[in-house]
Amino acid sequence: MSQVAKRDLRIDLLRIFSMLFIIMHHCIINDFGLQTMLKENTLTRFGNLLIIMNSIVIVGVNLFFLMSGYCKIHLKPQTVLLLIIKVYLISTLIQLTGLLSGHIPFDSDWIKNTLNPFDYYWFLGAYILLMFTSPLLNLIINNISLSMFKSYVIGFFLIICIYGFTIDGSLHLSYGYSYLMAVALYILGNGIRKFQNEWRLLLYNRKFYILTWFTVILLNSLLIKLLYKSGNGLRAWTFYAYNNPCVAIASITLLLFAIRSNNNIKTNWFLRNLPQSTIITYLIHSTCWLTIFRQSFIMWQINHYGILFTLCMLPLFAFCIYLLATFINIIYEKILGNFFRRILRN
Repeated sequence: MSQVAKRDLRIDLLRIFSMLFIIMHHCIINDFGLQTMLKENTLTRFGNLLIIMNSIVIVGVNLFFLMSGYCKIHLKPQTVLLLIIKVYLISTLIQLTGLLSGHIPFDSDWIKNTLNPFDYYWFLGAYILLMFTSPLLNLIINNISLSMFKSYVIGFFLIICIYGFTIDGSLHLSYGYSYLMAVALYILGNGIRKFQNEWRLLLYNRKFYILTWFTVILLNSLLIKLLYKSGNGLRAWTFYAYNNPCVAIASITLLLFAIRSNNNIKTNWFLRNLPQSTIITYLIHSTCWLTIFRQSFIMWQINHYGILFTLCMLPLFAFCIYLLATFINIIYEKILGNFFRRILRN
């Protein structure tokens, strides 16, 4: 979604993983019921595995905003307008289909969600706002020094990840589900690109970044389990906040791992098309009534093959959803996307 002069295939590959992580996260907390289990202190025998898996995939949204900053968003009115049109058309089609099929009622919520999908899908709303403010953010980062960026990183962890996570107060970070968190991560990703050599951020080999990521994942999982065992399941659930220091560090180390890797990846159909379908993937798999099909399939698998097999197959299931969204996106772009581009050019 962010444009660069030359595509960095390492970032494209990481973008694919981030979307897969987001899909898997929604499946784990909703379809496998981890969120309810933690909040109600009803963890099942596979609960520990769910805790670890969700600690791995929770970084998906953070990675997306970090990569947006790393690649920089170059604001173009036509691009923003085309994106808004796509969101409205696809979300309205989903809402109308749900209404006509009897899956959702015609009420004030239906009207509100149809008229304002960017509030219904907070992630998309945050990204649109980020696009509008990206020129100012880019200007700020272009004019800061390394020492200023180091101060920003310290402030990011102290204010956003420690104060914002433990207290929040007037920041209204909502555990990272906010535009402010998107801005903070965008600046961080942009600064990493600018100062990665000067600050020697890539000094270590890939094993170091993976080991750091793995350690932080285990630490977060352990803290969640300890809180749960102490009878504080509600607090344990909050450790999946996007501004949890462990989640933030895990996200950053994965980005550093990707840019530390060799960029000799050969392009293919998946790298060309999957990263372009983020919007539609998010629209069809998250929040809306279509999730009943996702939930039904997972429950069918659990009933026939057991929860362990279903968990092992979750990455493949997430990939199938991603692939379906990609085909829908290709069809949309060939028909409606090209149509609206011609109108805007004229």
